[in-house]
Order: sequence, then C-alpha cells, then structure tokens
Amino acid sequence: MTERQKVYLGVVGSVESKFSIIDMAKKALFDSLDQEVELFLKDRKNVQLVIVSGASPNGGIDILARRYSVVRGYDLLEFPPDFEKYGTPKAYYVRNEQIAEKAHCILGYLAPGENPDPKARSGTMMTIRRGIKNDITVKVFRLEGDKFVQKWMKWSWLEGWESNIKGLPWREEE
Repeated sequence: MTERQKVYLGVVGSVESKFSIIDMAKKALFDSLDQEVELFLKDRKNVQLVIVSGASPNGGIDILARRYSVVRGYDLLEFPPDFEKYGTPKAYYVRNEQIAEKAHCILGYLAPGENPDPKARSGTMMTIRRGIKNDITVKVFRLEGDKFVQKWMKWSWLEGWESNIKGLPWREEE
C-alpha cells in the first residue's frame, strides 16, 4: 500500500477570552474549516491532512482546532509553548515559528473587532507574517455575527484556492 503524503494545515487564532460566546465561535470555526479543508483537499489525491496548532493554555482557537481534528478524524500536530525552556513570552514566539515552519498553509481566526492587519501585534498575526515570509498561502478570518468572514488572503503555490478579496492582502474589502 502506498503511503499517503502528509499536508499540514496551520490553524491559529484568538484566545478564548476574546470571544463573548465560545460556542458560537466553535460552530463558526467548524463551518469555516469544513469549507476551507474541502477547498484545500479538492485537487489533492492520496494525501493525509494534519491540523497544526499551538495548544495554547488560554484556550480559544487552538482548543477548537484540536476538537475539530478529533471530531473530523484528522491527525493533529500541536506545538505547545515550552515555558520551562524559553519563559514567557518567548515560548509563544518559538511556538508560533514552529507552526509557520511546519504548515503548508495557515488559516488565522480572529475575534470580533480584532485587527486583521498583518502588522498587528498578536501571536496570530506573528504566525501569519511568518507564513507570508515563508511564501505559503495564508487566509485571515474574523468572527462577524455567527460566522467567520474572510478578510484577506495571500495566495501562494497552493492550487485550487481562489480568493474573492480584491486589492492588497492587508487591506480590508470595502
């Protein structure tokens, strides 16, 4: 039997405290990930999807990414921050670098009101910037109402991904 090629999909985002209703964020994340995973795997045969996330002790998107991988039956690779080795905040920086280095694509999920600008100072946007530097596809979404809305993307080598976003990747659609 031929071994399937592993493809790594990074899922990063806001901590739980930034979401007013975490259950709404969970449903919205599952809906968005179902759609994005379908697009990501559309033209890929004989691949094994691995969800890559940060295992943040602060919950939020990292914990929801773990739940998603279990419920949908995908493999999971987590990079928890190593506070003993690096201390705070460096452990988060190292963890974000590890996610960006491993992922073939990164999806960033922000809480309502968070700035989707890649220059914003957050761990999520740090991981996104690293993905851009590594020339991989990144997409950024923000929770608006009961669903995550794509704010921008930077397309790279991944075929089958299409954008409905116009203009430069750091500009919000008007």
